[in-house]
Formats: sequence, structure tokens, C-alpha cells
Amino acid sequence: MLSSKLFGRWNSISLPRHPLPFKCFKSSLPSTDWNYGKQLSLARASTGLLSERLSSRRCQCAHSSSYRGHICWTRNLLHRKLQTELQLFQGYSQLNRQQTLLLGCRQEGQSSRCDARTTRRNMSLMSSMVDATPSRVQPYLRLMRLDRPTGTWLVYWPCAWGIALAADPGHLPSLYMLGLCGLAALVVRGAACTINDMWDRDFDKAVERTHTRPIASGAISRSQALVFLGGQLSLALGILLNLNPYSITLGCLAVVPMVLYPLAKRFTNWPQIFLGVTTNFSALIGYSAVHGSCDWSIVLPLYVSCIAWTVIYDTIYGHQDKKYDMALGLGSTSILMGDNTKYWLTGFGAAMVSGLMVVGAMAEQSVAYYLTVALTAAHISNQVWTVDIHNPQDCWTKFRSNNRLGAVIFAGIIAGTLAKVSTKDSDSSTKLDKEEEQATSE
Repeated sequence: MLSSKLFGRWNSISLPRHPLPFKCFKSSLPSTDWNYGKQLSLARASTGLLSERLSSRRCQCAHSSSYRGHICWTRNLLHRKLQTELQLFQGYSQLNRQQTLLLGCRQEGQSSRCDARTTRRNMSLMSSMVDATPSRVQPYLRLMRLDRPTGTWLVYWPCAWGIALAADPGHLPSLYMLGLCGLAALVVRGAACTINDMWDRDFDKAVERTHTRPIASGAISRSQALVFLGGQLSLALGILLNLNPYSITLGCLAVVPMVLYPLAKRFTNWPQIFLGVTTNFSALIGYSAVHGSCDWSIVLPLYVSCIAWTVIYDTIYGHQDKKYDMALGLGSTSILMGDNTKYWLTGFGAAMVSGLMVVGAMAEQSVAYYLTVALTAAHISNQVWTVDIHNPQDCWTKFRSNNRLGAVIFAGIIAGTLAKVSTKDSDSSTKLDKEEEQATSE
């Protein structure tokens, strides 16, 4: 038995550290392996007792002429035997490392493995497509966040809402406009991310979540990013030219806040407001692309609601990096609101829902639309009051849930618009019935 070999009449020696670079628990190893590791740990823990034994023996043999030679001989013998045992254990552990890591672990090991499974499960189709592209192309696709499509959807949904609200009663929104604005959202969001990364290159290097971005990591130089940005803006302009002059003007105006937004965090604690003003220009463009102009009684409350929505989800998103932003001296609503975030976001949620109610009244929406607004209020309330602002993974999960919320509102607007025709038909049939009654009575 290892303990008897170690604790016979041999003297103590400083044992090397545990050779395994990973944590494991008793349930993660077979019983025989666990016993072996337990014995080795016992040997390491007993070094102090052996040192006391050696000190006692040193006192007893202080006047012995053979003391020094005896100690050297026993120390060398013990060292060789322990070295052999440790090499055997290290070799065995290396051969079984992969098997051990696949076994069930408790506490930290289990949570880490669950996080890895969650990450793999959440990997999107777009991310897989980016990984399949040539290595020279991948940095540019990652620069425009093609592997993270959630942000693109959040830019697209306000535009889709505007297109759906502009549809004629009883008709579906234009699929051509939805597709064209979807492509524009992809390109414009990519250009905005390129501008943001060019401004924030030095800041991104200091943040754990962003230090691997192409510009911050050096995979793309600033000159290369500038050329790529020119190509993105040219493509966006080509898409914009397919719309009417009113929408083209709005699209050109949106470029100004898009360029200035990354600077907002340097001089204000409300950069999320600037982000909302920038990204939600798509709601104005979507409505005007169908009607040729904006009905401000509908579009303005929609725009305000979208800005409030942006503040909600981007504040939650910003809690992932708040400690780095504070260290770098950057502003954010996540830092400003702090532990009162839930109360602040409740107010912005009320503003969002109120704006959507005004939109429904101005657009003469039906009951289906208001049911969707009620679901929106429930979702925002649940999102705000259940988020753990100190848990980056939970903040990311709540942030991504807004993608589904955008789809729900879009479906509600379509359902409300389709239901308008039935209401108007019933009103017209009622009028006809009254006219017929009057004609018969005469």
C-alpha cells in the first residue's frame, strides 16, 4: 500500500505539486483511481508530520558521526521511490485526461461543462457559416458581426414594424420591401460595427469580451477596415437608391448619428439614447418606403417606443462590461442606473408600451394588435425583473430574448392590419342595411 511505503521508516521530503492541471472530484474518477489519488494526497499532507519525526531524530542523533550520511541516503532513496510513483500517476492521468473530463463533475466542473453545452447549443447558423468560410474572409465577416445576428434583427424589427403599419387594411406587408430592408439592415449594421470597432480599438483590447475582435486583435488593420467600410457604405447606398427620395433623405441623415454614436460613451452616461436614435431610423425609413412620406402621428410615437426599447435591452447588455467601462472611464446607463436598473427600466418599459398604444390608436388598429401590446408589456416586465445584472450570461440571455419580442410585435401588427378589413366590411354592411331599410320604408 502506498501509505506504508511512504510512511515506513523513511524521512520527509518536499513533495512536488499535484501534476493534474484540472479539477476533479471523487465522483468523476473510478474508485481505484480515487483511492490512488487519495493516498497521494495523504502523503503530501503528511509531510509536516514526517518533518517533525526527522527533527526529533536529528535531536537524538546530533552527536552521531554517521548522521549526515544516513539522512542523505534515506532522502535519496525516498526521492527515487516517490518520483517513480508520481511519474506513474502522472502518466496514468494524462492517458485518461480526456475520459476524466467527459465524466460527471460536481460544483465548478459541472457548471463549466453546462456553460459549454449552452454555448454550443446557442451557436447560430450564421456562426457556423462564418466558420466554414476561408480564413482570410472570416475576420471581415466577424467585423460586421455576421456570426452574431441578434443585433441585425434588432435593427431590422423597427423597420419591419413600419412597413407592416404602412400596409393597406386587410393586406399583408410588401414582401419586396421586407426583403430589401432586411438586406439593408444587415449591411448597415455591419458598417456601424466597423465604425464602432475603429473608434474603440484601444478600449476593446482592455475588455475580456471584446479583445478578440478583428481590429483589436490585429487581424485587420485600420486601413483595411476603412476600405471595407467604404465597400459597406457603397452597398448600403445602392440599396437605398431603390427607395423613394423621401426615404433616401432619411437614410442619408441616419449616417451622421451612426458615425458619432461610438463617441457618446466618452462624454455622456446616456450612449444608449444615441444608439436608439441611430438604429431606429429604420422605423421611419420602413414606413416612408411604402407611403412615400411619414405620417408623424403614427411614426413619431413608434420611434419613441423603439428608442425606449433600445435603452432597455442595451442597458441589460451593457451590464456585461460595466466593470471594464468603469475602469476605462466610459459612460453607460448600466453604470448610471447601477442597482436601481430595474426601476429605471420599468419606466422605460412603460414609455415603450404607452407609445405602442398611441400607435395603435392613431393607426386604428384592431383588438389583435392590443393583445400583442399586452404580451409585450408582460415580456418587458418579466425581462426587467428577473434579470441578474451581476451575471453576464443571464444578461446575454435576456438581451437575446428581445429578438423574439420583435417578432411577436411584428406578427401582432400584421394580425391587427388584417383584422381591420373585417371591421370596415361590417360597418359598410351595416350602412347598406340601414339604407335598404329606409328605401323600403319610403
